[in-house]
Amino acid sequence: MLFLKNLLGFFQYQKFPFKFVYNNAYWMVDLGDHVFPIKKYRYVYEKLLVQGVKKDNFVYSMPAEDRDICLIHSKKYLQKIRSGKFSSSELATLEIPFYTEGLNFF
Repeated sequence: MLFLKNLLGFFQYQKFPFKFVYNNAYWMVDLGDHVFPIKKYRYVYEKLLVQGVKKDNFVYSMPAEDRDICLIHSKKYLQKIRSGKFSSSELATLEIPFYTEGLNFF
């Protein structure tokens, strides 16, 4: 954390040579009792603002396009996400809850 504080101190009065990617959607998902502390994204965002990072140093992410998703997942898998038609064993391997309400995000 000291490294981050020193880095932010260096750039406090200069324009950052990079952008931070952030979106409130990162921490507003209810993962239930999950080992991954998703609210850490909001905490980091807030800490960066307190440390002097300006809001214009953030790029707000948008949903990935199909062509980008298909670099990682098959078209068949993308169709399953859109339809919400996962088997119970597939849902168990996701490690996070899958909600069909979120499908309008695509």
